[in-house]
Amino acid sequence: MSSSEKLRLDETNDNVSINILNNKCLVKIFSFLTIEDMLQIKKVCKKWRDASQVLNISQENIKKDPSRSDDADKIHKHFEGFPEQSELNKVLCDCGDSLTSLTLSNYCYDSKIMFVISQHCHNLTKLELDLYKYNENDFHEAFTKLNKLKSITISYSNYVDHDDYGHDTLILQSLPQTIQEISLSSAAYDLDFLVPLSNNFTKTLDKFNALCTLELRYWSLETSVLNMILKKSTLTHLTLAESELIIDESLTSNLDNLEYLDLSYAKNIDKVLTSIVMSSMKLKHIDISQCTDVSKQALCHLGKLDNLKKIFINYIEQVDDSIISQFNNLNILECEGCTSVSDSSIIKILNNSDKLEFLNVQRTGVTHATLGCASQIVQSRNGDEKLHVLVSENIVDEFEAIDDIPLSLVINELL
Repeated sequence: MSSSEKLRLDETNDNVSINILNNKCLVKIFSFLTIEDMLQIKKVCKKWRDASQVLNISQENIKKDPSRSDDADKIHKHFEGFPEQSELNKVLCDCGDSLTSLTLSNYCYDSKIMFVISQHCHNLTKLELDLYKYNENDFHEAFTKLNKLKSITISYSNYVDHDDYGHDTLILQSLPQTIQEISLSSAAYDLDFLVPLSNNFTKTLDKFNALCTLELRYWSLETSVLNMILKKSTLTHLTLAESELIIDESLTSNLDNLEYLDLSYAKNIDKVLTSIVMSSMKLKHIDISQCTDVSKQALCHLGKLDNLKKIFINYIEQVDDSIISQFNNLNILECEGCTSVSDSSIIKILNNSDKLEFLNVQRTGVTHATLGCASQIVQSRNGDEKLHVLVSENIVDEFEAIDDIPLSLVINELL
């Protein structure tokens, strides 16, 4: 190379600027940056911001390159922590389209976050939101572009004013008709101050022909609302826990496919429980723990459920041996605090439930005889399936053979 040519090249290099590169070249250069630097690119200038839009900054794509595993972890940490809402907005703008599941918990964010989610998280199949502040209008057409969404969970902190509720009709209106799971919890964490759920809310449920799970917590539910819910024959899972059921007329249930029912801590469950049990022969799981006003007559209907495998009836005074003796072939039985339950019914359960996995009889009337029977039962089983039993400590102290129990009998250890 001649001296003149070298001089001209040096002069050219002095004037070279990255700004002469087109977007394609910039994207190639940016692809070698760490994920932390990638997220800062758009702050430099408009040209860099435009070029950065082409980058596919997603945990899924970065994981395809083993050399960038640290970057994938950094993206993951972005969503596991609790950034300010403004910071979260920026992260979702950059990476939201790569997400299929998003959980914003601990009541750190308000409902304005829905604008960013609706614009930048189109591939979500599952969304969980704990909101400390709520405005129904933030949900107007919020899910129009989230056609893949299958599960939505929204709960409100106790700082949300009850007067702000619009009964969440706007939430339902734009949800895709193919939604499968809906869970809504009001901000009323006191059964004496529950928020009424409007008829308009439940009427909107009609369009969801794939809905299989409905969870409503901390609501006041009147007859008209309950009747609409009980007509949703696609439901397999229904939760009305910690709610008040206000019923002034008969109920009709068409929940033929229901397998899971949770009415724990609810008030006035008699008519709902009876109506559901009489029409839902597929029920496998029932939780009515702490439903202290349930009648013995309603409890007697539970014995008609041949497919029942898991029953939770903790702290119900009306539960006695006659109620427990109805059940057969259980996997889980919890009747803690039912003081009228004795050895006779529990031993019967042990003998007729060879797949029993968990038995909670704390604070009941059972004695060490129940532990003796449980020990014999597990020794006669084929295989090494464990049986977990919870009993009051004084029962364990009275059981003389405690040192000789088989390994497959686990006493007073939670699953």
